[in-house]
Amino acid sequence: MVGLNCSRGPATLIPLLERVRAAVSCPVAAQPVPYRTSAEQPTFQSLRDRNGGRAFPIALDPFTCTRFEMADFATAARDLGVGAAEIAKADVVCLPSLKEPQGQAMLEALARGRPVVATRVGGPAEVITPRIGALVDPLDVDSIAAGMLAAAALPVPSPEAVRAAAEHALPNQAAKIEAVLARAAIGRPPSASRSTRREPGKLAILP
Repeated sequence: MVGLNCSRGPATLIPLLERVRAAVSCPVAAQPVPYRTSAEQPTFQSLRDRNGGRAFPIALDPFTCTRFEMADFATAARDLGVGAAEIAKADVVCLPSLKEPQGQAMLEALARGRPVVATRVGGPAEVITPRIGALVDPLDVDSIAAGMLAAAALPVPSPEAVRAAAEHALPNQAAKIEAVLARAAIGRPPSASRSTRREPGKLAILP
């Protein structure tokens, strides 16, 4: 399986996907960042404001895509034969990123019960175990090859991979971030009743 993840916005990711789709017969998946990138500024890290200042990481709001722009990307990707559903066709998902702070594509693959070969750099090292995939050196071809062989020997679908993904689901991540922000704001974590017993979509109100 081939994939592209988390650097380019819809406008600059689709042309790459067209080239990838034409070059390979295996499943292809992709995840853009929700920012209006361009040929001159192809990644969200390269975006500049009207004064030439760097927008990344805290001034990206003016570049945010609308939900309609993201829907247009999803339609275009689907028409190319690219999408998250393609992950279910894979026996192993290989994501040897050079840098990966968290790994949403990794979690999506695990949620579909697919073993994952992931980079040792950043977030994947906190999730991937030998029972659900392999961690590799993204600059070492032999390491990647060995990881793919190890992952290919694991069961598919993998209930253990699904459980691992569930532990890192968005509501759990949001609760952890809320707890960190609470400690920073008031010097103590929110109580269990405040942090977990709230209406969906609403933040806890702390005294």
